[in-house]
Amino acid sequence: MKKAFFVSILFVATGVGAKPLILPTIAKPTLQQAQVLKPTTAPLQVELISPGAQPLKPLRFKPVVDQKETATMTVDMGMKMSAGETTIAPSKLPTTVIKMEAIVTKVDPNGDIHYSFRYTDVDVTADATLPPAVVNQIRTQIKPLAGLNGSFVVSDRGQTKSGSFVIPKDVDNRTRQMLDQMSQSLDQFSAPVPDAAVGVGAKWRVAMPITMNGIRFNQIATYEIVSLKEGTATLRIGVEQQAKAQQLNIPGMPKGANVTLKSLSSTGQGQTLVRFDRLLPPVSNFSLTSTTEMQTVNPRSSQAMTIATETQMKLTLESK
Repeated sequence: MKKAFFVSILFVATGVGAKPLILPTIAKPTLQQAQVLKPTTAPLQVELISPGAQPLKPLRFKPVVDQKETATMTVDMGMKMSAGETTIAPSKLPTTVIKMEAIVTKVDPNGDIHYSFRYTDVDVTADATLPPAVVNQIRTQIKPLAGLNGSFVVSDRGQTKSGSFVIPKDVDNRTRQMLDQMSQSLDQFSAPVPDAAVGVGAKWRVAMPITMNGIRFNQIATYEIVSLKEGTATLRIGVEQQAKAQQLNIPGMPKGANVTLKSLSSTGQGQTLVRFDRLLPPVSNFSLTSTTEMQTVNPRSSQAMTIATETQMKLTLESK
């Protein structure tokens, strides 16, 4: 039980802040059934900080029907952890590689874009420093996500409006519950551009609440146009995440176990190249550092222990 207790905490600690930048992976526990989602709150508010330099132009996405795109997303993660007075040696997790495809199925007169997507392959790679047993265990857990599919409706400004998803039947219950928590808000899958015309140097901010791995936190993302050419833009991205103290309900925890999040703070930065005639960015790079402090009470010993973690994530995306 002690091992299961620690592994459950580790699962949450490494997952915090790893918000997907494109294409969500969410579902309800019912096997092989689509879950239709609709926004439960008002559309995200995009706060324009500065319109940038002249000439100004509105940014709108305009892909065409039957347009098909493929992408490879790579996620690298490392972690430092201390449990009570014990410091655990820094560890690097296996690299996750996700291959996906998306196709535009319809474009409405108002500019809304309908598209379908699926994960064609999900795998992990690792260097010789990681035990093969650990790599194979993680591979076994994530491999069933290959075949995840669904459809989205997104505005021509990048605001997600609705979606439906179907996940493969072999995905384990803990992953299902985590993905179900993410499905509670479509807002977290949006990265909208301003309604107003903008130019080089424009900055805007988007604030949103997010739930991931049972943790509720607030995120503020700031975007800046580094360059703007006909049909393309290079954006600099900054992210801040903060969470208040809260009780956690973690999948797989032993009965009676108590976990309290004391603090969470994350900062991230990246850059992405956007083509407005496409769904996916041709190139995107992002890194995030997240620090958390949790207090746990093991039901067998009733002793409290503080676990502090620092997680670093690097994400790259290439599409064509």
